[in-house]
Amino acid sequence: MDPRLFLQIASDLHGANQSNAGAGAGNRTSITCSYYALFNAAVEFLEKVDVAVIDKPRAHSSVRNALIYSQDIKLKSVGISMETMLGERKCAHYEMSDPKPERLANAVSVYKQCSQLIVDIDQRRRSAEFPQIKAIIKSWVRSTAASGLKVIR
Repeated sequence: MDPRLFLQIASDLHGANQSNAGAGAGNRTSITCSYYALFNAAVEFLEKVDVAVIDKPRAHSSVRNALIYSQDIKLKSVGISMETMLGERKCAHYEMSDPKPERLANAVSVYKQCSQLIVDIDQRRRSAEFPQIKAIIKSWVRSTAASGLKVIR
């Protein structure tokens, strides 16, 4: 499945039912969908690098760290931003007393940020630097036993 499809669901959720009592739940779910689109696009990127997640409980930090240690400025920025987006997702899912995730403006902001970060990932995948990025990430995974990742080819 293309993880970018989660973005369509997120967009649909923050566009629907904003005048009823379920709007807050829809906005919280939109944030979650936006984050998982980003996370799974990053996993997909790593699969193109021939790297797989092997430590599922630490998957989010493992994926983020691979981007941060890629030595690519754009991917490092994506990895750092993923931490912020994960925080938004956790708040939306677990902090029911916090009204911020229920606000349409917040849901739209997270959606837009995640969408741009996916564009950034996709651009690096298609860039002339991708072979070098791939080699650096694979080298980092091989030399970092606790990465939670493994080189598959």
